[in-house]
Amino acid sequence: MYLRMTKPCCCAVHFAHHEALRWHHEYLGCEHLLIGLLMASDCAAASILSDLKIDLAKTRAMLTEFLHPGHEAAKRRRLPKTRCVKRVLNSYARQEARMLHHHYLGTEHMLLALLRDPENMAAKMLSGLGIQPNQVRKATLAYVLPGQ
Repeated sequence: MYLRMTKPCCCAVHFAHHEALRWHHEYLGCEHLLIGLLMASDCAAASILSDLKIDLAKTRAMLTEFLHPGHEAAKRRRLPKTRCVKRVLNSYARQEARMLHHHYLGTEHMLLALLRDPENMAAKMLSGLGIQPNQVRKATLAYVLPGQ
């Protein structure tokens, strides 16, 4: 079953791509996806992180401290996605949406998908903030299934 991305999810991916270009990176990585989610402040993922008492602006600032600028000559219009990003967007996020019986791919699914692989930079950053995947899953369920 094909799942369409919600507008906020598309915006988050767009923001991620923009940030990767701004940093002169030659790839789109999971760290960029997390920044994109944090920049799309009116999305489900941002609300879930806020519910977990995460300061979005502070987290974005902390994450950018870990990024190292690439070479200015490395400017491209379209950046290749890392294997991690492909897994997150094409596999894990879609699985998360299906498990929640959603017919769309939203930022909440992307957030859960980022946490599935504890070795990617986004998951490490959230873990460093004390955010555990089970907390995010519980907060996501409370967000998408209020009152249950």
